[in-house]
Amino acid sequence: MNFDNLSRDAYWQRRCAAYECRTGLPLSTLSYSDGERDPGCRVKKHYGDGDMEIAISGTVSTRLATALLVVMAIAGCRAPHSSPPLPSPTDRQEENQRNFEAMVSVLAHAYWRGRPPRQLRALPLESVVQRLTDPTVLACDRAAGSRRRRAIATLAAYGLGIKPIEAALDGLGAPVRIIKQRVREQERSLGAAFTDNAAYRQTFIADLPELRDERNAAGRDPPPNDANCWSKLSTRIYPERLVSVVVDVEARNSVDGVAKGLDPQSWGQCGTAWKTGKGTFLAHLDNNTVVPDPEITPHGQAYVNRSLYENFLCQLTFCDASFELFLGVTATKATGLYHVEFWLTPGGGYPKGTIFGKTEDLLADQGNLEVRLSSTAGVSTVHGEKAFALKSDSATALVASFLQQTELSSELGELACYFRQ
Repeated sequence: MNFDNLSRDAYWQRRCAAYECRTGLPLSTLSYSDGERDPGCRVKKHYGDGDMEIAISGTVSTRLATALLVVMAIAGCRAPHSSPPLPSPTDRQEENQRNFEAMVSVLAHAYWRGRPPRQLRALPLESVVQRLTDPTVLACDRAAGSRRRRAIATLAAYGLGIKPIEAALDGLGAPVRIIKQRVREQERSLGAAFTDNAAYRQTFIADLPELRDERNAAGRDPPPNDANCWSKLSTRIYPERLVSVVVDVEARNSVDGVAKGLDPQSWGQCGTAWKTGKGTFLAHLDNNTVVPDPEITPHGQAYVNRSLYENFLCQLTFCDASFELFLGVTATKATGLYHVEFWLTPGGGYPKGTIFGKTEDLLADQGNLEVRLSSTAGVSTVHGEKAFALKSDSATALVASFLQQTELSSELGELACYFRQ
């Protein structure tokens, strides 16, 4: 993790946060110690009548410090009374809204070659880079390395040779010279089949060894089980009245591991888009009140005709939108296979939606997700299809929804890799 150009206070605040996320200890077990000769992160363990305190300072190696914290986590830690409180659900939702907004802005800059329409209000590329390279986010968020990798591949596929985009690629830490060299080699080999197909280039660039390696994609200190085990991610979009998005990806994960992420109950845990609001969970309506239903555990099991509540919320500069809806969901499971079907179930005032502050009607939201055992050892093949339609008089709202749904669908790799086995 790069902590260059940070003040002393900010350095230790972020380093403590990084240790917390990488070891799995809750934030409340770590406290920032200031005004000491050797400041650092402190974890207090209670042993009967006595306490033992371990300081994680700049003189302690990362490996040793992490090992000490893991040992204490296994032993069971209790928080000192002076520890800072856990982030509120609202704070976590806003963080994920910012992550999602950055990725949708990547699509806008890529598709419009660095000059998206002003009315879309896409984030400047400088703000996108700042968000996607935030060291605390990279250390804490298991999907952050995957998002950064997808952002680099998207921008490079559409914008090599465009100065603002290449500057953003540099800011993201992309090996621009190597990417250009590999792209030229493919162009000479495949000709127009490669040159004229940005989606093909996107898949190719994302799988370059310099990007695919998890340590490079997630930074020097990725969190445990970083959700970046995917390859051959291909997203195809068919923008008719009923917009269709088809996604294929391979994951270095077991079928059972992928199935846990594809289970709609897990979307609010694994996918950035669903972390922006109240998430996804089995529920029903009772007198216009959303009532949660019992979870089906462990996730990745079969079930039939259940009702799933879904809430997406992003009320920032670019992705100013919110949707609440109910889906019907069915999941089937067999040896080497897990398949999910989902469809919109209108009723009781749902779905509800706004874009840029104006009420919009969601007419369709349906599709399927499937994982199968691959012929390659240790690899699963994943396929997803989604079709949606929005009734709107605003071209800007339609384009914004299109970009948001495209990003949401492209998170399939993170769903497939979130529960590594």
